[in-house]
Amino acid sequence: MANSSTPEALFDEARKVLHIAAKYDAEKQYGQAVDNYIIGISLLMKYLDNMKSKPLEASKLEKQIDSYMRRAEDLKKLIKKPIVVESAHQRIIEEDSVGHSYENIFKGLLNEKITFVRIEEPLDDYVIVKMGRGLDIYKKVDQFSLGACDFNMRPCRSCKIEIMRTTPATK
Repeated sequence: MANSSTPEALFDEARKVLHIAAKYDAEKQYGQAVDNYIIGISLLMKYLDNMKSKPLEASKLEKQIDSYMRRAEDLKKLIKKPIVVESAHQRIIEEDSVGHSYENIFKGLLNEKITFVRIEEPLDDYVIVKMGRGLDIYKKVDQFSLGACDFNMRPCRSCKIEIMRTTPATK
């Protein structure tokens, strides 16, 4: 954090943190967005304490703080939104078995409508895939063996893959 010994430094730091919050918000990383909104709001409130001689500017800032607070509360609700598991499928991969390419594993989940997959967190389509080893399920093979280019022919490490289709719960 920057030196917040002056009101201007407080305001600059708040502006930077709120910009980061808005970036996380746009990227749908709501937990990080809420954390940064809270820090930014706190800094703006400290800055507001120094504005007693400027009531018109203080009033505008209070409205802006209120809007950030409302957004943070809305995001908190999204984070805590419960889900209902519609179906679940479990696939056990035995040690040294073959026939488990990513295409076979994710068949039915990936289609021509999907243009982007982000592995770090589940998504907008409410499909949750938990792989016991992450994406590192394949054993190393010699560069001239059958599995060098075809994951369907590559021996796997044992793991469990769980695929759950979910929907948001309605109250």
